[in-house]
Amino acid sequence: MPDKPLLLASEIPSSTQIKDLAVVTMNDDPLVVCVDARDGVWTWDPARDVWRQRPLPFGYDEDIIRNYPDAKNRIDQMAVTVAGECVVLAAGHDEQPVAFWDLESGELLRGAIFDEGDYLGAVAAVRGPGPARFVSAGQNSDVLLLWEEPFDSWTLLSECVHVWSLATAEINGRSLVAGAEGSSALVWDLAQPGWEPVFKTTESAWAVSLCRVDDRPVVVAAADPGQLWVWEVPDMAEDCEHEDDAIEPRYAPINGQDGVMRVWGLPSR
Repeated sequence: MPDKPLLLASEIPSSTQIKDLAVVTMNDDPLVVCVDARDGVWTWDPARDVWRQRPLPFGYDEDIIRNYPDAKNRIDQMAVTVAGECVVLAAGHDEQPVAFWDLESGELLRGAIFDEGDYLGAVAAVRGPGPARFVSAGQNSDVLLLWEEPFDSWTLLSECVHVWSLATAEINGRSLVAGAEGSSALVWDLAQPGWEPVFKTTESAWAVSLCRVDDRPVVVAAADPGQLWVWEVPDMAEDCEHEDDAIEPRYAPINGQDGVMRVWGLPSR
């Protein structure tokens, strides 16, 4: 089968590797937000092929900034959402906790507090109506946090989980969050606190995604050794009889390649 034709290409002006990216809709047009290998944040307007660098203040709280006035952001993971006329960026690094910025003005909406949480492991924008929301997981902490604008505090979404990949979706009116943890994929429904169905793989799961199949929410996990696992996400009423029962996959794992599965530079989480 021939490759699909490339629609549009444009090189980032910094001429460096793009480490992460996300796409949002702003004024009915797509807007690509990305971070480069020098920790610079850029936006690309594909309709006009216009790039803009977005200078951001250092993402820590004022106490850290006073002690390190010349410090720069370290960003290798990011998520973006649109709230009214604002494009809100959540970003961090494995050596910098998550912080939040207004991308248009460059204002730091909420700085990272060093003593409050771990360095960033994964972050994703929550899909669905309402204020801007994000979920984040730390590098070493076993908690998943839910942030809501104005980001002055967080809500504990789950504990005793070590998530290293996140995905979100709004399906049938449900705001869903999926995470990869060890040999499991986990799903949270933000309207049903405490509901955590279990989706088990046989080896380590490295990435997850959510989609709709036959009008049902589906979670997909990429796992060693080169396999894709697919499960239907049940309603709470259809949950397993026992809390630790794993939900059966939709069909046998798909062998996508030989050898170990690895994932680099995942787009929007």
